[in-house]
Amino acid sequence: DAIDGILNDHVNLNFYRFIQECLNNIIKHADAKAVSISIKKHADKIVTTITDNGKGFNVLNAKAKNSLGLKTLYERIHILNGDLNIDSQINKGTKITATFPI
Repeated sequence: DAIDGILNDHVNLNFYRFIQECLNNIIKHADAKAVSISIKKHADKIVTTITDNGKGFNVLNAKAKNSLGLKTLYERIHILNGDLNIDSQINKGTKITATFPI
């Protein structure tokens, strides 16, 4: 969806950096052949879904290891007062869903 002009500069920058970090993680770790990014504007929030068809990973193990990449993603969405959900399955890819208020 078109979201140009509805977010302030601070939100724009953190949202951009969040997507950039997701894509960097996919390039570095996922061995994915395809990535999909969906940005949907609702009345009071933005919902972003980033899906890849890569090798997936164990989210709980990555959190337990204090993965810097995951910490950065969670921190960026936290700055936006949003929620982040990461669903990944080995050999089935990863789906990242971020929701934050407008």
